[in-house]
Amino acid sequence: MERDQTQTAEAPTPDAAIHAMEALVSRVLEIGVVVSLALLVVGSVLLFIRGDSGYGQSLHDTAQLTRPPQRGVSAAFPHSVQAVFAGAAHGRPYAVIALGLLVLIATPVVRVAATLVGFIRAKDPPYIAITAIVLAVLLFSFALGKAG
Repeated sequence: MERDQTQTAEAPTPDAAIHAMEALVSRVLEIGVVVSLALLVVGSVLLFIRGDSGYGQSLHDTAQLTRPPQRGVSAAFPHSVQAVFAGAAHGRPYAVIALGLLVLIATPVVRVAATLVGFIRAKDPPYIAITAIVLAVLLFSFALGKAG
């Protein structure tokens, strides 16, 4: 009888595994939102301190934001993920704000990926399949957005 209690104490219960996964997912969401908020605040502070976007436009030239970049003319706003990272590395306010928005957009995707890892660890085939499909649809939608 004592042996059964020892085995039960060592093996994680399904409730413990679910709780651990919920804690991981919660932490991922919390970190994503906090990092995103910090980047948005830093970018906004930089924008108002500098008085320009970091791309040569003033705060009053907001019409430039909706125009796609043209050959031979510098962009008023980073229009690719690479441009966002490069601009943020140089402290350009619009790029830092855009990076904060990208982190906010990526947070739920990372959450789905973390949930998938949790279901794989829990060896729960139906939820592994469902979560993998959801993740694939999310990643496919990003690929379509980039292509179009």
